[in-house]
Amino acid sequence: MKNLLIVEDEKLIRQGIKSMVQRSGVPIDVIMECGNGEMALGILKSQDIDVMFTDIRMPKMDGIQLVKEVSKLEKKPLIVAVSGYDDFTYAVEMLRNGVREYLLKPVEREKIAEVLKRLNEEIEARNNRAITEHQIGMQQIKHILRQRTVSMEEMTLLKQRYKQHFLGTGFAICVTSPHTDIENRESVMVLEDICDGLICVIEEGNVEFFVKNELTGYMAGISSVC
Repeated sequence: MKNLLIVEDEKLIRQGIKSMVQRSGVPIDVIMECGNGEMALGILKSQDIDVMFTDIRMPKMDGIQLVKEVSKLEKKPLIVAVSGYDDFTYAVEMLRNGVREYLLKPVEREKIAEVLKRLNEEIEARNNRAITEHQIGMQQIKHILRQRTVSMEEMTLLKQRYKQHFLGTGFAICVTSPHTDIENRESVMVLEDICDGLICVIEEGNVEFFVKNELTGYMAGISSVC
């Protein structure tokens, strides 16, 4: 798990949850904290958060309103609601808006560890599916490029299914020797064994960096940005 956000207006409780998260045994790169839903929403809009723990009653924007706003975002964290109020109405409202777990204060360390392990397994499974999907998408792109003719129906189906793997910005095409050693393949789309060479599809903003860092000593042709 990369990023976890704790939203709680009471500092001692927030720090207590953070401490229990750190001792849960689940590897987390960054644990962030904030004191109200308004601040949390700003963080969620600016960066990817894997899991969010949020209180219900907070100033400026409470937890219920926060999860409603989160449901509108393109990238949504897995949400755990933490409440000091054993109120079924709150639980139903939160769960209706996508909350995965509902914990009552005082929260037990074992319960937090259990929830985090379950959510982490889900995140890892989702990431593995995304990797597989990307690999299949790349194969489909190669299929399109290798065919002399591709029907519009096939193209439309492939676009609907794998459009997230196509670049959404301007790009340039680089054709070079099949023996060119491209070290950082995550920054470009590398297509091998096409036209007896190596084809790289480079996002507009990466062209200059790619030329300076990957093509030194190699012969290559690069298109203008399309």
